Amino acid sequence: MGLLLLVLVTAGCSTLSPTPAFEPVHEFTGTTPTVTGLFWLRAGAVIVSFEHHGDGHFSIWLEDETADEIALLANDIGEMSGSSSEHIGVAGWYMLDIEADGAWSIRVEQLEQ
Repeated sequence: MGLLLLVLVTAGCSTLSPTPAFEPVHEFTGTTPTVTGLFWLRAGAVIVSFEHHGDGHFSIWLEDETADEIALLANDIGEMSGSSSEHIGVAGWYMLDIEADGAWSIRVEQLEQ
């Protein structure tokens, strides 16, 4: 009986992480300007709801993992609440860059496909 030896060589492969489990909601809160940690979004529609309880400038930029600006989701002065929708063209890691001078909360939601 012969012995079969199988060798798998992966020269030059980049480190690939598996696609994270789908999380339909990501929530963030704060009181000062903040860049959130990375969170996974699938391709498709995203609904972003937000509140700001301050007097100054409030903005939310959606950025990709390299900090490239993808979409301006909110941009106003003073106290406000609202929502915005955006189409995510490519699944991947994203973050929010928030400018605020008071308490804020943001909810990012994707519907399960």
